[in-house]
Amino acid sequence: MVDSTGLWLVTGGCQVDLVDSNCITSPNFPQEYSNNEACSMQMADSTSRFMEVTHFDTEQGFDVITLDGQNYSGRSPGHLDGLRHNSTLSWRSDNATTGKGWRVCARDHRAHDLGAWVVVEGRCLVDPEDPLCISNFGWPRGYSR
Repeated sequence: MVDSTGLWLVTGGCQVDLVDSNCITSPNFPQEYSNNEACSMQMADSTSRFMEVTHFDTEQGFDVITLDGQNYSGRSPGHLDGLRHNSTLSWRSDNATTGKGWRVCARDHRAHDLGAWVVVEGRCLVDPEDPLCISNFGWPRGYSR
């Protein structure tokens, strides 16, 4: 199946986000994805855009998004967030542990270009659900001195 809503051409079980068609999600997001899933996504046009990762929770090393030969997995999207691209993203999960999955959006500008936070040093955290919010490490439990 190919879903050409908005910016994305999606083949397989991944989905264009119903709220923001600039975003794609793993199957069943925000609930857990299933085992043995696969899909591919690419921009509907050839314009290069910045990736904004708003959620990322996959089985480290086994359930992966691949872009240009680089695998991304675990609880941190690594360099996928903020990367500029216009090629195909692919997703696959293995037959074991699952997670809540991921949500990736294509933007014309990097998030920090729009005034969102970027942590350059220390243990502060940018809220992955709302990049305009930031908290100290350990919030809401408190912080170490």
